[in-house]
Amino acid sequence: MEWKDWLPIYKEILMDFQFSREEDEMSALLLSRLLEEKGAISSQTLKNAIHGKQVTVAASAFEPHQAYDVGDGVLIATGSSMELFLAMDKVPDIIVTDLDGDIEIQLELDRRGSIVVIHAHGDNAAAIEEWVPQFTGRVIGTTQSKPLHNVHNFGGFTDGDRAALMADHFHASEIRLLGFDFENPVPKPGSDPEVKKRKLAWARKLINPIIEK
Repeated sequence: MEWKDWLPIYKEILMDFQFSREEDEMSALLLSRLLEEKGAISSQTLKNAIHGKQVTVAASAFEPHQAYDVGDGVLIATGSSMELFLAMDKVPDIIVTDLDGDIEIQLELDRRGSIVVIHAHGDNAAAIEEWVPQFTGRVIGTTQSKPLHNVHNFGGFTDGDRAALMADHFHASEIRLLGFDFENPVPKPGSDPEVKKRKLAWARKLINPIIEK
């Protein structure tokens, strides 16, 4: 998805959740600065990894037995699916994160070779400042606000639908979803389950056009 196509959707999300666009943009600028300091891969690396390939996107409702469904294509992991893959000694090709959850698992997958897509939004600036310098492998930044030269916007709102829209943006030949439950959010300490349900409703809205192609 291109910025011009994402912008009206983004404005709707800002209104729905009363998020601050200014805070989103400040977080993206922070991520951009940190990536400048440590070096970041270009979007061409993601294109090379995804273009023309079957992509499986795994989300937090992923179960261990579903590992047999991953296949031989490109694996993008989000949320707690990363922990399950690591426990099975399977390294995803790409992980997508806004730096919540178990960061040590994300750092370990970074060390083992996963491409790490780190997302900036209005309320994770502190996590960006703390954790981004600790990633030592192939890292790329994303934002839900206006893209910068090294912080990209492929569309998407939650980690799962951002991963799916990223695969679509780079023209995956097929996109398969594992562990997506749009009705029952996976509980997270300190999070409001009702807000999470609204976020999942947006995720479904954004993903449906992709899977209906």
